Amino acid sequence: MIDVLDPRCSNIKEKALKLLDDAFGGFPKDYYDHIFFDSNEKTKLLGVIDDGELVAMNGFIAHPVSRNGVASVAYQSCLSATRSDQKGKGYFSKIINSAKIQLKDDGGAFIFGFPNHNSAPIFIKKLGFSVSNNIPCIFYKNSLFGVGRIDEEEMYDSGANKERVYFDVCDVAEWKMKKNDRVFFEFEKYTNYFFGEVKVKKVMGVPVRVLLISAYEINKPMIINLTIKEAMKSANVSFLRIVANSTSAFAKSASMKRSQSLTEPVISFGLNWELEAQDIEVFAGVKDAY
Repeated sequence: MIDVLDPRCSNIKEKALKLLDDAFGGFPKDYYDHIFFDSNEKTKLLGVIDDGELVAMNGFIAHPVSRNGVASVAYQSCLSATRSDQKGKGYFSKIINSAKIQLKDDGGAFIFGFPNHNSAPIFIKKLGFSVSNNIPCIFYKNSLFGVGRIDEEEMYDSGANKERVYFDVCDVAEWKMKKNDRVFFEFEKYTNYFFGEVKVKKVMGVPVRVLLISAYEINKPMIINLTIKEAMKSANVSFLRIVANSTSAFAKSASMKRSQSLTEPVISFGLNWELEAQDIEVFAGVKDAY
């Protein structure tokens, strides 16, 4: 039997951390708290209790979403774990199929996730999830390395799709900023908004400052290049990177993209909303792991 558990209950948390330690060979408690305590209060945990022990589990992070003015909640599948001596019993599939019913009854719009090469075939071939055409990484470089630009007319035309699903960027930023071991960056101008993190990475052996955008809201696409330029200046970076769905206005209009081969795709399963993974305006900050 699949149970809906309270991840904030101290007893359930203790059992979940024990299972996660077994499944992953050690698991940080602060990461569990970030998923289940810092996120939306509708975040859920489904699992299997056997002889008083949690032997399989899957988390579902709640994210506010909207489509054509209609608001709802989407659930991100994360923290899938099965105790080592319980593998092969199909618990993962049973939990996901139970979640389809439970989360739909709770009014959820859809389930989505960012599967690795092991779980992706199960989600897509066995559990009926749709998949995007990968999530491309998009780079914008300053004048030292050559300038990447957005085709603003293309972005404007691509952003006119009323069936597009959007995440609440303020909710994503608020959730991420509760993880206080990082230095975050926010920039808002011309009603365009970026949220992310500045890191130092090596490019051809040279350390450079990079702005990793994890959430964005674009209301004036015809001045997006100016917004990007000023955000980079404000953050004092040489590169700005945005990870977006390959069907997004960003991906369609960007002149410079990194290879998609190492970037996780996005998958989705419609609950009370009919949609495909290609319909979701997803970005890097939504992921359970930053």
